[in-house]
Amino acid sequence: MPLFYFDLIDGENITEDQAGTDLPDASAARRQATSHIIEAARDLLPNGGAERDISIRVRDQQQDQVLEVSISFKVHAAPGSEFPQ
Repeated sequence: MPLFYFDLIDGENITEDQAGTDLPDASAARRQATSHIIEAARDLLPNGGAERDISIRVRDQQQDQVLEVSISFKVHAAPGSEFPQ
């Protein structure tokens, strides 16, 4: 089974996956990356801020990047509204 690594990129912060995960194929790696990005968004987005970019970078056994899944979060408050800018 191929080994895939899932690195979390949160703005300038990168947390590299050192262990990797054995998965049957690239389609399974894509599903895993999608699950990881949803989980990361759940954990990181409530922490405030009007903008945040989160990515999961997928590397193969040779450490080559093969996929990246990203989410961009932006809050735009209307001028003069009660919401902070």
